[in-house]
Amino acid sequence: MRNRAKRRVPCCACLAIPLAKSLGTLTFAARRSPPAIQSGAPNCDSGLIRKLCGMHSRAANCGKRLTYNRYFWYYLKNLMSARNSNLNFGSGADNSDGLQLKLTFDEDTRTVYGEYRCPPKFQGDEGNVHPGVLAVILDEIMAHINGAMNFDTVTGELTIRYLQPAMLTENLYLRGWFVKKNRRIVENRAEIENEIGKIVARGKGKYIEQEES
Repeated sequence: MRNRAKRRVPCCACLAIPLAKSLGTLTFAARRSPPAIQSGAPNCDSGLIRKLCGMHSRAANCGKRLTYNRYFWYYLKNLMSARNSNLNFGSGADNSDGLQLKLTFDEDTRTVYGEYRCPPKFQGDEGNVHPGVLAVILDEIMAHINGAMNFDTVTGELTIRYLQPAMLTENLYLRGWFVKKNRRIVENRAEIENEIGKIVARGKGKYIEQEES
């Protein structure tokens, strides 16, 4: 039986380097393993990259099989998250089509608060904020709580009560608070208040904490 050459597969550190380079967040010198970091690389967390490069140089089976490493997946996940977070529709600063909410988290009370005036492009009925936009705001408030408390979650259930119209011409005051965490389910509450102190919408959400890879 003819022997077939084993297919060479790089270790996960090798795979991360071109990906990171293509994302434009890291710059590596074109050298053989272990790859060297160019000085002054933009947005480069040197501690993370040195560990990644060290993992690469220690991978005895590099080129023969894929080597999984928890640290690598943590690094890659955060790399992608940093790249995409500013495009978030609710609060991404680089998304000109989004809401660009500015929210503040208070650690002592585990609450989020902010202020927002909705632009005309998010109108529903004449002069009113579209109810779907209010739902996004409430979800974003509660998701912000999770992020501030280091819970890596996705929305599992969102319940909205609309109490009265929110006007485009008025400031809206945003509040949200942590309720409880039961295993992988995080529960939060949020509300939107108008300029005269009336609640225009309330929301309660259940968020599913993602399992570590």
